Amino acid sequence: MGKSLLQWQPGMVVEGIFEAFKQVVETGEPQHYEKQYVYEPFDGWFHQSVVKLNDGVATTTANITARKKAEQENLKLKEQIAQHAEDRYHALFDIIDRWYAVSFYPRSGEEIASFYRDITHRKRQEQQHYLLQLADALRPISDPKQVENTACRLLGEWLGVSSVYYCEIVEPEGIIRIDSQYLRAGGVPMPSQVLLAAYNWGATILGCGDAVVVADVHQSDLVPAELVAGMEVIGARSCLVVGGPPDQKRGVDRHLVGQRQRDA
Repeated sequence: MGKSLLQWQPGMVVEGIFEAFKQVVETGEPQHYEKQYVYEPFDGWFHQSVVKLNDGVATTTANITARKKAEQENLKLKEQIAQHAEDRYHALFDIIDRWYAVSFYPRSGEEIASFYRDITHRKRQEQQHYLLQLADALRPISDPKQVENTACRLLGEWLGVSSVYYCEIVEPEGIIRIDSQYLRAGGVPMPSQVLLAAYNWGATILGCGDAVVVADVHQSDLVPAELVAGMEVIGARSCLVVGGPPDQKRGVDRHLVGQRQRDA
């Protein structure tokens, strides 16, 4: 062809491949590496092994572009799920305006004195610490399902609730699917699915995409009296719901729910 290797593929110098060849010749130590190469007629990812052969080198090269693209898609999906999880927790924290420590002291007769101390600053610091802990825990995880499981566990431990889980509202089938469930020791697990009609009040809240706290299912205006029995079935005393955007591709809405059970 009348051209040297470097004249034919000058990108080898830019990417450090030629330098790797020199090191193998000088040291006799083989090298193995993965590189993205977008020079000359090539455009992709390659795995290359280099060994010394007499006064030169012998190489084997495999095109790993498909695997790299799959890894990048998986990483992108994981980052989207992780960001979605963080966004939900921010929404939950945003509904808490101020925090107070309340103390009660008996006075004369039947009177009781109460004192309120604003602890918002400390609570905000605790929330920020939790979000950093969440981000650190999710960063090395590549499996989307494990991302959700870890997020549920950390939120459940931080809030001290009985369980945290993701639920999918499947309106065409009239059901709510439960998965990625964190369950504290002694807690009662949720079934894998429940009838949508029994928890339709919660589905309405979730569909708004907001974070809502129900302090007591027996005294909340959000829970219709005729549907309180459904909360009794799963042992729920109080709960928080964080709505998520609908998944247009799958035709379901996916949300985060945490609850405290009667024995908690």
